[in-house]
Amino acid sequence: VFFIKNINQINYKKNKNTFIIIILLLIPSMHFWSNGIGKDPLTFLLTNLFIFSWLKIYKRFGLLILTILFMFFIRPYIGVSMIACSFIGIMLSNNFANKTKILFFIILIIPSLIIIKTVIDRIGFGGVISFQTLSLNMDIFFEYMERRNYVTSLSDTAYTNNFLNPLFNYFFRPTIFDIKNLFIFIISFENLLILLLLLISFINILFSIINKNLDKFNLAILLYFLFTSVILAYSVSNYGLAMRQKWMLMPILLLIIINYFPTFKNHKHSKNINNEKNINHFN
Repeated sequence: VFFIKNINQINYKKNKNTFIIIILLLIPSMHFWSNGIGKDPLTFLLTNLFIFSWLKIYKRFGLLILTILFMFFIRPYIGVSMIACSFIGIMLSNNFANKTKILFFIILIIPSLIIIKTVIDRIGFGGVISFQTLSLNMDIFFEYMERRNYVTSLSDTAYTNNFLNPLFNYFFRPTIFDIKNLFIFIISFENLLILLLLLISFINILFSIINKNLDKFNLAILLYFLFTSVILAYSVSNYGLAMRQKWMLMPILLLIIINYFPTFKNHKHSKNINNEKNINHFN
């Protein structure tokens, strides 16, 4: 329900890509992993509540706090990601006055750092961040990743040789070249469809940047997607876990596709508007 609400808000007044939206809403994996008893349906719900809160953060800040709190108890490292990205989003948001930002900073900075350090130590990254010197020790991070490469099937090519390989494997494997049974066939077809739609959306983003008419996407939501993607892609040890856990992030990926997928109707409409402006200017 909240995923559809988010689609409506992202797509508000655009009235576009209805066919693409219907296709994405019918993806079997989304319904499979968002139903049942366990962490996965709850994380899917909380991710959509996080998006829902940030789409109108000045009205839904209380809901954002509850969402982060519940996520922290279900998956602590994802809760930390929400805290960090929300903190950055608030500091850079135009929806909050400077006085409010300073107040948030004073109140939240110490509890946030303590929570982040606790969770980082629990998941095996202890020592990567030194809060005493406010520095990063990337040697510990790379050493941890080297150890993970021995037990993970997501890094067919070592991350040091191809940084994007684990990210691609996390979101789009198995592919059609990995088909061994009906289940993998369905998953690979979904992954291929999402990948093609995403590539088309990226091409449209590039053209929009060139034409200087790119629609903005919420910064906190985008940061959450990027940051959590890296965490999960480099820590999940096999495709079975990846296929279900990636649905903590797929709502954002699908919203990016919906928001930036090109439509002939919109381009035509924009062209007509530009023509009308030129005519009016001439007159």
